[in-house]
Amino acid sequence: MTIKFLYPNHEQKEIIDELEKITSILDKPVSPQLKKNMRFVNKFTHALLRAGKPYTESRYPKEVQFRPIENKPIEKHQLPIFKKIEIPKKLIPPPPPPPMLAVEKHPTMPLYTKLTKENNLLKYESLEPEMQQQDWKIFSKVKAIIKQQSMQNPNILENESFISNEVQKAAKELKIKITPDYTKKIQYYLIKNIKGYGRIDPLINDDKVNSIVCNSYSSISVIYNNESLQTNIQFETNEEMNNFILNLAERFNKQISEDSPGLQFTTDLFKISLNYAPLMGRSSFRIDKL
Repeated sequence: MTIKFLYPNHEQKEIIDELEKITSILDKPVSPQLKKNMRFVNKFTHALLRAGKPYTESRYPKEVQFRPIENKPIEKHQLPIFKKIEIPKKLIPPPPPPPMLAVEKHPTMPLYTKLTKENNLLKYESLEPEMQQQDWKIFSKVKAIIKQQSMQNPNILENESFISNEVQKAAKELKIKITPDYTKKIQYYLIKNIKGYGRIDPLINDDKVNSIVCNSYSSISVIYNNESLQTNIQFETNEEMNNFILNLAERFNKQISEDSPGLQFTTDLFKISLNYAPLMGRSSFRIDKL
């Protein structure tokens, strides 16, 4: 309801008009936004008043005192439940590989440590130093010198200082940097290929192998305990197999060539049959143990 005033003069009329405006504002309903603004002004005013008061201990609550808990046994259903988390197999690191044999300390020992048989296949796993292309270059140079010297001194391969000097000379000539232990690796392969039988050394040293048959560079089979089995041992190329046949004949002071490709002979330990046909790609050999 609007209040009506009597206004005898002009100044009183202006005052009354202002009062009517204020009362009209108060009569309007309060909006949500206005309520929100009023609450903010109220809290802000209280905060200013509290900030202006001096510090007293009564303004802060007293320390809370805790009562000791009685020592009661925990029921099984009150225990926390832990879930088992399975780690994916991909995140589990693989076990470390087995340590390699110390080839530097035993350059002449055979390193064929494991033999497995799967169906009709014999698998020989060799642990020996790895050779790179530059290593074979040094090997070839030193091997030629060793072959010449071995005619005068059959034990030249055991002379480590001589081999070390020749390896250093070959490396210097080929401009290849080598480490102090490098000589041991070359010496191992010299003994394996000159005194031993190169790639087929595991088969020669296996007492259960009676015969070795090679009709292709990529296929070597054996008679193992009177059973014919394929092996995982092979030559890398036809040329390597042909060189093996030539070296095997030369080792026993025999002659073989393209003009005279067939050769058979017997030693104290073996009966050997060789066929040398490099141009046709049909070289082959057979070694029977006696």
